[in-house]
Amino acid sequence: MTRASRSLGILGLSAVALIEGCVDKGAGSQAQQGGGHAGMAMPASESAATPVTLGPEARSRLGIVVVTAETRTLARELRLVGRVVPAESAARTVTSRVDGFVERLAVDFTGRPVVRGEVLLELYSPMLVAAQQELLLAVRLRRALGDAAQSADSLVAAARRRLQYWDISDDQIAELERSGAARRTLTLRAPSAGVVLEKNVVQGQAVMAGAPLFQIADLSIVWLEADVFEYDLADARAGQHSEVAFDAYPGETVHGRVAYVYPTVDPASRTGKVRIEIPNPGGRFRPGLFGTARIVAPLGVRGVVIPRQAALVTGDRQLVFVEDSAGRFVPRFVTLGVETDSLVEVRAGLRAGERVVATAAFLLDAESNLGAAMAGMAGMDMGPASGSSPVPASRAPAPARVPNPHAGHTGH
Repeated sequence: MTRASRSLGILGLSAVALIEGCVDKGAGSQAQQGGGHAGMAMPASESAATPVTLGPEARSRLGIVVVTAETRTLARELRLVGRVVPAESAARTVTSRVDGFVERLAVDFTGRPVVRGEVLLELYSPMLVAAQQELLLAVRLRRALGDAAQSADSLVAAARRRLQYWDISDDQIAELERSGAARRTLTLRAPSAGVVLEKNVVQGQAVMAGAPLFQIADLSIVWLEADVFEYDLADARAGQHSEVAFDAYPGETVHGRVAYVYPTVDPASRTGKVRIEIPNPGGRFRPGLFGTARIVAPLGVRGVVIPRQAALVTGDRQLVFVEDSAGRFVPRFVTLGVETDSLVEVRAGLRAGERVVATAAFLLDAESNLGAAMAGMAGMDMGPASGSSPVPASRAPAPARVPNPHAGHTGH
C-alpha cells in the first residue's frame, strides 16, 4: 500500500468517527466519471459542496436543531446604561436683584423640600429702603397737591416701577402705600415646589445682586441620560417606549419615554446620549442613581428571517443548510441583510417555510466539504493506469545507497 493510499484511509476513518460515515455516496461516483482532472481534489465551492445525510442518533449526538424560516418584521433591542439627573425644564434658580444682607434664613439646608411661595429668606437692603421711601414721598406729594397732582402721578408710577424691577410684588407695594411705613427687609419666596439641590447662602451673609442663592428642582419627573453606542444611534428616536430598571429596586421596572436624542457624540468614548423621561412619584429615583434602559427599536424591515447562528459567513461566502424532503441537509448559498441580536434577514436564496439547521451548522459544513474532497480523491489512481507507458528509466528514482560495512577497512 502506498503512502497516499494510507493517508486516504486515515482521512476516511476520521470522517466516519466524526459523523458515522454520512457522506453522500452518489457524489463519489460522479467524481469518478469525470476523467482527466476529475481525480484532483478541488476547493469546496457551491457546486462541489455535497448534501449530508444523518441518522436520528447522529442528529441527537451532534445537537442538530432544525427551525422554519419565517416572515417577520425585524426590531433591534437596545440596552443602555445611564444616570438619573433632575429635569432641567423643572429647575429654578433663586437670586436677589438688589444688594443686601441675609437677615433671616428660613431654608437652611440642602435637600429640604419646599412648596411654591414658601419663604426662603429675608434680605435687608439699604437701597430697597431708600426706594420705598421715595415711593412714600411721591404718594404724599400727590395727596398734598390735590387737583394739580398730574406731575406727582408720574413720580408715583416711576417709584412703583423701580420696586417692581427689584422683584417686589404688587401686593407688597399696595401694602406699603396703605401702611405708609417702609419695610426693612425683602422677602424671597420659592418660585415653584421642589427640592433644594443647592444652597449658596448662610445667615448674615452679604449678597450681591444676581448671585445665585438657591437651586430648586421639581423631582416629580426625572431624566435618565443614557449613553448610546455609535452604531446604535441610527435606531434611537424620540418617542420610543423604554423600560428602565435600577439596582436600587431589584425586580422592578419603570416605564419611560425617549424625549430627546442629543445631536453630538463624545469623541473619546464614541457614544451619544439620549434623554429618557421617567415619572418619579414620591421621589424614589434620586439624582445620581444608575439605571439600565431597554428600548425595542423597529427597523422597518419585513422579510424572511432565520436565527443568526443558522447562517455560516466565511469571507464572501454566506450559506445555510436546508433540509429537503428526503431528510438530507443541502448546503445553499444565500444573501443576508439586516441583523439583530438573534435574527438575520435573508434577502435571496431562501423562502419562508423552508427548514434550516439552526445549530451545529459548522459541523455540517465541514462534513459537506470533506465529502466533496473525498469524492474528488476517489477518482485518483495511485498506481500506473492500464495502457499507460511506464516511467522511463532515466526519470525513475535511483535506489537508495546502502552503506558498505567494510568500507575503510583494509589489510584483511
